[in-house]
Amino acid sequence: MSAAAHTTGSWEVANIEFGNTVTEDLCIMTGSPDFRAIATIARCFQGDRIKDMEQANARLIALAPDLLALLVESQSSIGGDWRERRDAAIAKATGAA
Repeated sequence: MSAAAHTTGSWEVANIEFGNTVTEDLCIMTGSPDFRAIATIARCFQGDRIKDMEQANARLIALAPDLLALLVESQSSIGGDWRERRDAAIAKATGAA
């Protein structure tokens, strides 16, 4: 497998700050020491249900590198149909598909 083309390391969810103002938008950030923005999830709709969904989406996006690492790690232990599905997911995530 080739080296990762995505931003490696752990990702986390944070609110976007401009000076002393914290916005309602969410940001997917790299972990320390860089703390660089990877993606922004804009708050387009109002309401607690939508806010909860946006938080859940942000957490899922932030978990992507960890999920990919688990899939890659499992290559030696998972077989059958799961192997094909896993390998397809890895290929899609790494751009090899």
